[in-house]
Amino acid sequence: MAETRCISCGAAPLAPILHLGTTPLANALLTKEQIGKPEPRFPLELRFCATCSLVQITEKVPPEQMFREYAYFSSFSDTIVSQAGARSRRTARSSRSSTRSTRRASGSGSD
Repeated sequence: MAETRCISCGAAPLAPILHLGTTPLANALLTKEQIGKPEPRFPLELRFCATCSLVQITEKVPPEQMFREYAYFSSFSDTIVSQAGARSRRTARSSRSSTRSTRRASGSGSD
């Protein structure tokens, strides 16, 4: 069902920007058996809300259809996670050290 009001602020009407017709879901990869058979298609239309400046699509795809066989997998690198952890520990130590130095210099406290 197409949205007629802004999904952010509720204003209407939404100004049409681009209409790409109907398209299959992105990442809805077909098996060999499915090729050549009809697949679900949804309107792909962009509209602009002049009230809050949000550009949005107008059609909501039911989540059970969109994510039934969703091919996207989030991932992370163990190296990046390790480096981020080390950096945050260094930053925390540096921040504590800086606070102690400031207290000593101002005479407002002691360690």
